Amino acid sequence: MYRVVCAALALTLAGAGVAGANGRFPASTNVHGRPGDDQTILVPVTFGLLFSADNGASFRWMCEDSIGYGGTYDPDYAITADGVIYATTFDGLKVTRDGGCHWDVVPDLDQQWVGEVEIGPDGKIWAATSSGGQPNDVFVSADGSSFTASNLFHDSAWWKSLRVAPGNPSRIYVTGYLVADTPEAMLRRSDDGGKTWTELAVDDFAFGSQPQLFVEAVSPLDPDIVFARVLGAVSPAGDAIYRSTDGGESWTNVLEMADVIGAFTMRSDGTTVIAATIGKCAGEPMDASKGCVRISTDAGLTWAPAAQQPKMACITERGDGALFACGANWEPDNFALGTSTDAASWTKLFRFTEIAGPVQCESGTVQFDVCESLQWPSIAAQFGIEPEVVDAGPDPKPPGGCGCNIAFASVLIVIPRRRRRRR
Repeated sequence: MYRVVCAALALTLAGAGVAGANGRFPASTNVHGRPGDDQTILVPVTFGLLFSADNGASFRWMCEDSIGYGGTYDPDYAITADGVIYATTFDGLKVTRDGGCHWDVVPDLDQQWVGEVEIGPDGKIWAATSSGGQPNDVFVSADGSSFTASNLFHDSAWWKSLRVAPGNPSRIYVTGYLVADTPEAMLRRSDDGGKTWTELAVDDFAFGSQPQLFVEAVSPLDPDIVFARVLGAVSPAGDAIYRSTDGGESWTNVLEMADVIGAFTMRSDGTTVIAATIGKCAGEPMDASKGCVRISTDAGLTWAPAAQQPKMACITERGDGALFACGANWEPDNFALGTSTDAASWTKLFRFTEIAGPVQCESGTVQFDVCESLQWPSIAAQFGIEPEVVDAGPDPKPPGGCGCNIAFASVLIVIPRRRRRRR
């Protein structure tokens, strides 16, 4: 038993610091729902991906190594109606069809940096590439396996963002960044499902130090109403939201924030729009007790402060109308994922201390061999997730010991409860 305790200690110490290994504080970064399903929730976090199949009652964890990325990069994710999950990485578009046990690269996009992935209302999967030093394009797939280029080939541009109109799968907006001596923002629109593209002017936008433009949302009622975000347009580090009512032909600045706008959505009613930042609102003093949340009830024309303003890093509306948002897991919000019906007030749905455990897979998968076996004990310890204390029993220390450093003798060894593995 002494050997078991020493081995467990070595394993725990080897995995120590996993949640903060990339230098970032543990936080939720986005949230995704599964089309036609009110139970499945994906929550990307700074230490991997969380998955719930019971409407947030429990979440299980996948580590970065299982998905196939690392460092401070945050993949973009998308989930199809049949539960297939896609993740963007520097090495290609990854896909899992078994809930996270096996992640494979999509062959047509292997070794390409896929910057964004989007599921259209017709189920087609769209992916925009932003690889350096090679041409880029926007790709589309009807079956989720084979992807074809959609005629946006460019040898010196990075395609940065992509949105398909919720009410019209033939309308797609794409933004890009032209890498040149004088960089330029690029804006394209397709009215025929990506067969042809219209180049749109960007003269109405006031850019910051870099011409970084992102399409954020398209109205579910009118595909001509679209919102775009200009990164760093508000000095010193804030973003601006622009609105178009003519399919991107002209734009009006409708909102300026003092921080990066990480949360933005237009609700299915076609009139309610929500934008939020983690930091303070423009023109207000620094306040650590809240973020900045603005709500429009006239389709983005005018904006007002929300009654409750969590430090919101993401927001989405599910098909049943429920709102989900990323908040501060500790003070002041005390939720990693919150829920609301009106965006005016929020209640906790989940905190990191409530992670049920790792996604359970068979031996031989990265998810089991690395995530569950090596990293999970440290994750559980860091968040104070309920462990199971192992009774050392009456076994004496064997002659010669186990080689453990005597300095560790006073450490209490706890091993998280093991759960039945499932494929």
